[in-house]
Amino acid sequence: MKKVLFPLVAFAILALGAATVAGARGPDNEFATGSAKSDIAIVGLEHVRFSAHNTAPATPTTCPAKGQIQYSTPTMELTADVTHLVVRPNLLTPDGGRAFIGGTVTRSNTVAVPVGSLVWLDVADSGMNPAGTGDQVRFQFNVFAVQCFTPIAGHPIDQGNIIVNVD
Repeated sequence: MKKVLFPLVAFAILALGAATVAGARGPDNEFATGSAKSDIAIVGLEHVRFSAHNTAPATPTTCPAKGQIQYSTPTMELTADVTHLVVRPNLLTPDGGRAFIGGTVTRSNTVAVPVGSLVWLDVADSGMNPAGTGDQVRFQFNVFAVQCFTPIAGHPIDQGNIIVNVD
């Protein structure tokens, strides 16, 4: 009986510990990922691909994250390492979310946005369907220092899908 009971008790303790750790993760479960194409009058066809994951719970002054942003238009291509992520519920659609993603350019083919520049991306997941209907994106560069901003509205995407997980 002891031989059977010990493995069961050990398994129960391990399972409880794993469930406690998973439940205690909190806001570091938040992420934003996606790919979106939009035809912008000023820029032309833009394509943005991104993945951003919180690395620690956000505070009012810090929102540490990791990931990557890739942005391209007919005249520029750049890649940035993600350093900031702020995730909020999408108030217009209860199944969606919004995210502010900030980062530092690590590769660029244009002098307008050289390596070391700060960029940021605001995205919105409508949560309406997996085809990206109602999703929005806004890309900005050389604005000012990346901080933990609340996400703002962007312009509708023409193709792609954005996913924002609000914990």
